[in-house]
Amino acid sequence: MATKVIILGEEPKEVKQLKPIEFVKFLSSDIISGDDPSPPQIWRHVDLVVKNYTTDGLDIMLAYDDDKYKYDGALYLGHYNDGVKEVKPLKPIEFVEVLGHNASFKPNKFLPKHFKTIELVCRNYNQSGFDLMFVYDYDRNQGLSVLGHFNDEIVE
Repeated sequence: MATKVIILGEEPKEVKQLKPIEFVKFLSSDIISGDDPSPPQIWRHVDLVVKNYTTDGLDIMLAYDDDKYKYDGALYLGHYNDGVKEVKPLKPIEFVEVLGHNASFKPNKFLPKHFKTIELVCRNYNQSGFDLMFVYDYDRNQGLSVLGHFNDEIVE
């Protein structure tokens, strides 16, 4: 059974894994040099200069560390993709505590995947650092209020 994730007051959105920036070639003033460029992660900023510059779809990007000294940066051919330097794995929803339920509840026995629907009610509930969620199967009247971490809105 796939768990439906709802953020109250918002339209549903698809959570997708982002595709990171890829450098293919380093550009010099008059030559294309290096098929083994530095990784994007070594730079503080990577700006897209021209999308699909080459016939094979490569983009031109400017990589630099300091906004005041962009001329100290480097130009690269590559794929800007989703504009992130590295992709971090998505974090699933986590349960920590059930509210208003007896103390015998063990979050490790009731995982997010055990419920048909998880609704995010409030982020950082009462400034606790935890998100308030409401979980249920088919009957919303039989649901539970849960504190935990909504994270990247996915269920494993």
